[in-house]
Amino acid sequence: TVNSTGDNLPSWLSLLDSLKLPNGGDGMAFEALGSKSMESFNDECPDDPDVRYFSWGASFEPGYLDTFRWSHSVIYAAEGPNDGLVSVKSAQHGEYQGTLEGVSHTDL
Repeated sequence: TVNSTGDNLPSWLSLLDSLKLPNGGDGMAFEALGSKSMESFNDECPDDPDVRYFSWGASFEPGYLDTFRWSHSVIYAAEGPNDGLVSVKSAQHGEYQGTLEGVSHTDL
């Protein structure tokens, strides 16, 4: 599942959209990937026992002007190391292959 910080991002994106800033949007992707939505998805779509699932996580430290600086700090406060949008904790599903260090969500 995706961390709970995604549940708060639609309001921030709505603000950006109202200001007509370049990173604006309706925030629907964040709402769909928030912890509540993903919990429902996981309940409705259980893993198939005949399928092997693998996952990787990523972690990095954003620079002062990095696009992910704000989201990284919010996610870090809630769940620790992250790639700017997804925490390492939240990225783990199935057979966890490891954490890529110094890699942002965009890099992935």
